[in-house]
Amino acid sequence: MKVMFVLLNDRKRTLVPTNLSLLKSIVHNRGFKTRVFDTSFYIEHERFDEEDKKEKAGIFKRIDYATIGVKIKKTSLANDFLRDVANWQPDLVAFSVYSSTYNLGKKLASALKEHKKDVLTIFGGIHVSIEPENVISEPAIDFICLGEGEEALIELCENLSKKKSTENIRNIWSKRDNGDIIRNPLRLPINMDDLPVPNWDGFNLIHHYAPYRGKFLKTALVEFSRVCPFNCAYCGNGVLRNLYLESGIKTNTRHKSPEKFITDLKYLKQNYGIEFVFIADGTFLSFPTRILEDLAKLYVKEINLPFFITTTASSINKKRALLLKEMGCISVNMGIENGDEDYRREFLSRPGSDKTIIAAFKIVREAGIEARAFNIIGLPFETRNSIFKTIELNRKCKPHSTSLAIFVPYPGTQLRELSIEKGLIDEDHEVIGDGTVPNIRSDSISDSELMGLYNTFCLYIKVPKIMFPLIRFCEKDNWLSNKLRWLFN
Repeated sequence: MKVMFVLLNDRKRTLVPTNLSLLKSIVHNRGFKTRVFDTSFYIEHERFDEEDKKEKAGIFKRIDYATIGVKIKKTSLANDFLRDVANWQPDLVAFSVYSSTYNLGKKLASALKEHKKDVLTIFGGIHVSIEPENVISEPAIDFICLGEGEEALIELCENLSKKKSTENIRNIWSKRDNGDIIRNPLRLPINMDDLPVPNWDGFNLIHHYAPYRGKFLKTALVEFSRVCPFNCAYCGNGVLRNLYLESGIKTNTRHKSPEKFITDLKYLKQNYGIEFVFIADGTFLSFPTRILEDLAKLYVKEINLPFFITTTASSINKKRALLLKEMGCISVNMGIENGDEDYRREFLSRPGSDKTIIAAFKIVREAGIEARAFNIIGLPFETRNSIFKTIELNRKCKPHSTSLAIFVPYPGTQLRELSIEKGLIDEDHEVIGDGTVPNIRSDSISDSELMGLYNTFCLYIKVPKIMFPLIRFCEKDNWLSNKLRWLFN
């Protein structure tokens, strides 16, 4: 049994994905052969310039990917993929997709079926869990996996290798020859301490590195916990929770034991020489402080590498901030999202007050940790004035750095449904960009004005207000404004 994993990466990004490294590891540990096909850095990708737009807007530091050996591929992605399949002869090709990479995965799966009908395909990932009926209806897709995939994929591989039926595997949907769809319920989520250590073998060495503040570091993308406790209107986490409830399973935030987390990091440090850790959890501190205390002691003793986290303002207090500092945390990323309390509560399902947010940023700064702010503009019903409320709240929070996205109406989210209901997007709207271009119609702000604010948002936060007229000029798109933005950033 041979399983090929496809790393769907259609923009200028590196890092070994957490999901694929775990799935590859668990399949490999059961004795099956594995391989990775990497779609990274093909010039034909439509989204290839997404990171360039973020650098231009001052969200990311400029960096040269050639310094870690990245070469732009000018060959045909589909042809290279089919050649790799022909040479290696996999039995199953596995795609993990987000909404933004689903079409790329579907394109490759369709090309595969045109040339090798006998090679089976499986799609998993958040997009599949949100839109399972649409995905399983695609002729080129044989199986889909809803929810978590580790145990389900192993059972599927074992049944296929033994030529046993695949019709009763929880989390897996499949199709009979006559087109009937087999829809299985979900299984209980896996105990996170039962996960294997991540396996980076087979991933291109460029993915061992990630940019951080203008330089490349050998970085491990890792997870400590699963299931976000919040239900933000622009995120698909609520859809996943409801999916499990339909199978009679209530999911709560759960995490690895500190010992298991340290074991994984020690393996990555010893085998791949990591020098930096990116904890991918969207709400890293959604567990009791005593867990953080235990983790901090082990981390300092066994790992002792700089790291950064993402969490919410409501999860921060002085004790936790000091523990993070003692561990070696160098950046805490927190969502401001929008500068209007009423708007956040009504439309984003984020009830936290401005006071709580400002206090959290102050606590992090005073602990000696970089505070980074996440923001969204181009939301439904936003105006120029409301975007400046977000800018003003950022100025009060005084973040060391700022991240910004233009609203993306992801499938399955409450805010997408509202956008459809209000006529801001069509029901079949396909998301475009990576938070770098407008996705919805607006009567209150033009696309060009929104893009101008996207390109200058970070500047409005940085500079004295006396410079605002000059920054407003920089919202324009011409050689002089572009040059000024480059100088200020």
